[in-house]
Amino acid sequence: MNFIANGPNQGGVPCINCVNGASSGDNVGMTGPSSYVLSNTYWQYDISFTDLSYKGKCKVAFAITSGKKTIDSFSASFTLTSAGGFVIYAIARSRPNYSGSATVTGSYTCGKNTGSTAEPLYFE
Repeated sequence: MNFIANGPNQGGVPCINCVNGASSGDNVGMTGPSSYVLSNTYWQYDISFTDLSYKGKCKVAFAITSGKKTIDSFSASFTLTSAGGFVIYAIARSRPNYSGSATVTGSYTCGKNTGSTAEPLYFE
């Protein structure tokens, strides 16, 4: 597991090897990270993990919770066609009808490989 991040949704990101002026080709372009979700926004949730040998179906999932209450959850599936590098995947989502503190947990499953991490959010 590398990281999760979130911020205002925008087209074209995340992208790999796309940062103009970067000194190497190993770079990532992302939306500006912010854990303060503004009202009336479409939000982007990013997850990154490293895979050394797996090729096949993967699933990424996010859960937004406040205590034991689930505010929102969503997922996506995709296929890794080659192994040996990092993966970054984003899901854009409309803002849930919620205000206050929350936690976003991002996870991935690729075959028998899994990982997850969490970070705080605040909904305006």
